[in-house]
Parts: sequence; structure tokens; C-alpha cells
Amino acid sequence: MKKFYALSMGLLLGTAGAFAADLSLGDFEDQSLSSWGNWGGANTIVANPYSNTENSSSYVMKYVPAAEWNGISLSKSGVVNGDFISVNVDVYCEEDVTIQMILNGSASKGADYVASKSIPAGAWYHLCFDINALTLRDYGGLVFQNSVVSTIYFDNIRIVSGTPDLSKKMLMNFEEGLIDSWGSWQPTTPTIEANPAIGAVNGSAKSVKLVTTDEWGSLKKWYGSIFISAKPSKLSVKVYASVASKVKLQMDNPVVALETATIEKFLSVANASEWTVLEYDLSELSYWEYKQLAFQPEKNGTFYFDDITVYYSSGSSEVIEIKSQMQAEIFTCDSSISILNSEGASVEIYTMTGVKVAADTNIGSEYSVAVGKGTHVVVVNGVAQKVLVK
Repeated sequence: MKKFYALSMGLLLGTAGAFAADLSLGDFEDQSLSSWGNWGGANTIVANPYSNTENSSSYVMKYVPAAEWNGISLSKSGVVNGDFISVNVDVYCEEDVTIQMILNGSASKGADYVASKSIPAGAWYHLCFDINALTLRDYGGLVFQNSVVSTIYFDNIRIVSGTPDLSKKMLMNFEEGLIDSWGSWQPTTPTIEANPAIGAVNGSAKSVKLVTTDEWGSLKKWYGSIFISAKPSKLSVKVYASVASKVKLQMDNPVVALETATIEKFLSVANASEWTVLEYDLSELSYWEYKQLAFQPEKNGTFYFDDITVYYSSGSSEVIEIKSQMQAEIFTCDSSISILNSEGASVEIYTMTGVKVAADTNIGSEYSVAVGKGTHVVVVNGVAQKVLVK
């Protein structure tokens, strides 16, 4: 029988203040791998073959994977335990590549945390993986995986300090210069461009540009996984437009046959040629397991988008209180999931394709349901956790 423990207050808050500064996990200037290993292939320290203004380090880690989705790995208990808001790494690849970051979980520590970013070949990129909204902090290691078999260089791996803010999550701000799977349903290609009007509303250097040729053009991203982790209050986006226009927010989960699996919200950019902050009210939502996000301007024109952010309805203090009090214990055995110590809670269980296989409210202190084998997402009082059912 495999046992999954819920988050306690100690795990949730970590060791607040344990680190007052960024934590370096490898700048490789001492020509040492510093305990970095791999999941196949070979990693070595070499002179920086692509030194430039983006990365002028003398030495970097060279990694040659043996297969797709190998990776470099660092075993470190509590790797992000403390006041940290992002995992940063500089990457250069000789082919276009998707870099997938994994924070290793375990049966006692919870599921892995996974995030990915795609970069073009032939340049150094500064990747920032946001962990601001992570409640679990007691991970057992860090991995960077690769989508292609090609030589990859890593440098300046660091955990960035800051005060975690559980009340919101930045979905995208484009400062890395990456389009990161944002596209369009129309025959147009969004591009990363300089901010057309840096100022008080938007001081970012970069944003994403969309030129529409039809009404209700689109800037969209298919996440493939749920990108809103708890009940939301609103979603905000900054928009700069060459023409006043309505902008539709659409979120959907096309693998779920539910009326609530698609929502549309409309707001307007009243003034052309200036940044406007649009805040879509999501407070009435009872369903938020969306896997696709899109913004659709009504008018033809040139549109810039930036700082796409989801805000959670509970706020950081209530999120902490709910999770610390939950104390749920989740067991899996014989194609079933059992939940203990969650009397009165609401439970929903989903397959990894988004199909809801069980849902109950006001459960007893011992709750069990047959769901079949495979990985499932168990949501107890709005807190989601992946479990493997055997």
C-alpha cells in the first residue's frame, strides 16, 4: 500500500527566513559539477564555447543526453525549502529544445512539480521557473530534462529568494523573450517584441505582439494540464491596442464534456495606443480545471499582451489555513483511493485527461472509492494532489 501525506503547516511554510539571499546550485566557475549527476548521457565542465554578453561565464556545464527526456539531476532534500520564488537557469542548445524542470516528490512528500519552457537554438536564454505559489516545499531534488538529443549547456542555476505570495500566480510576462507555446487559431504568428509604451502601467521591457486580420482573432495557449490550482477570484492581463476593442477571455477544457468546461468573458480596451489592465471576474466559478487559455480581440489591429496573472479567491492567509488544517491522508490500493481525516470535506477525483471519475461532499472520516489503475488527481477542499493507483 502506498501512502500520500497531505501538507502540514511545517511543510507548507518551510523554514521561513532560512535563506536571506539567492541560493546558487551551480555557476561552475570552480570547474566542479558540485554533485550534479544525470538521468542518462554525460555531463562535464567545459570552457564556455558561446561566451557573449548574455553569458560571459568562463565555465559552464556541458550535457550530452543519450536519449530524449534524459536530464541533469541534483539530489538535495528540501531543495526549495524556504522563502524562494523561482528556479532560474541559463541554457544554450544547438537545436530547438523544450527544457522541463522537475522538483522531485515522493510518497511522503507529495507529487512531483513539473514546469517546462521551449527555447530556440543558438542563443543563451535565462529561464525563470516560477515557484512563488508552491505550497509544498520539501522536495527531494531538482532535474532539468531535454526534449531532443543534442548538446546542451547549463549555467547559473540558482533559487531566487523572495516572499512567496500564494494569493496569485503569474502565468506569463514574456521577459525571457520566449513565445513559450503561445500561438493563434488564425493564420498569424504572435511574436515577442519590445514594449511599445513603457510607463507606469507596464514597465516591462518585452511583451507579445498579435496582428489580427479577422474579427475575433486569438492569442492562445494549450497548457495540457490544469493551470489554475485553486478557486480563482480574477484573471488580469495588460493590453495595448492600436484600436479600441472588446477582448474576450476564453478558458476551456475540451477533454471534459461539461457545460462548465468552457467560459467566455468580455471586457473592453477603451483607449487605443496605451496600456490597459483588464481584470476578468472569476469569483463565481465552481469549476476551474481549464487546460487552454485564449484572448480574442473583436477588432482587426495590432495588439500587445503582457503580465497574465490569476488571483485566488482565498488570499494567501486563508489558503495556508485551509491546507494546514486539512491533514488528509490519501492511500491507494487495489484500484481504489482512500482518504482519511477529512470529515466534512468535498472530494473530486479526475483522470489525467480531465475526466471526473468521482465526486462527493461532506465525506466521513474514512472515505474510499474504486477508480481504476493509473495516475489520478485527487482534489480535497480545492487542494489538488496527484497519486498513482496500482
